[in-house]
Amino acid sequence: GIRGLNLGVDFTGGVTVEAAFQGEAQIERLRTSMEQAGFVEPQVQNFGSSRDVAIRLPPVEGQTAAEVRARVETALRAVDPAVELKRVDVVGPQVGGELLTSAWQSLLATVVLIFIYVLIRFNTLKLSTGAILAALHDPIIVLGFFSWTWLPFDLSVVAAILAVIGYSLNDTVVVFDRIREMFEANKR
Repeated sequence: GIRGLNLGVDFTGGVTVEAAFQGEAQIERLRTSMEQAGFVEPQVQNFGSSRDVAIRLPPVEGQTAAEVRARVETALRAVDPAVELKRVDVVGPQVGGELLTSAWQSLLATVVLIFIYVLIRFNTLKLSTGAILAALHDPIIVLGFFSWTWLPFDLSVVAAILAVIGYSLNDTVVVFDRIREMFEANKR
């Protein structure tokens, strides 16, 4: 993955499962059952309530999504026959790589287009460069936070970063527009 980022299933490929149990989910038994089914290093954790679990599995090579789903369902039913599978997403490594490339391209395109807009808006390279650097300050902090905490970095995070860029740019344009007005009023 990219240095310091815990790329989620969206980008690396793998399986994401959400399941609901009748009673409290037994995390260790689920983990053991998934390992016995042949899944390497399954990540099993509660989410929402003590009965709901999220399971992340590394990519499974040489099997279709239906075969992986059947293996997952068999492993979960071994722990609790009444388990309800809410969601099973299987993402291949090739698709994950394409999504990662697309995500970085969209972030880069956004920054370039914003720079062009700001350059046209302020008519000076100095103010435009300052505005774009000021607008990128906030998303860099968000990326740093994800890098530091090793939280999963997935498509939802990319959307959130684009939103942060939008809000940050809005604030920056307002402030830098005022600076531009002050420069025009005081030419010295």
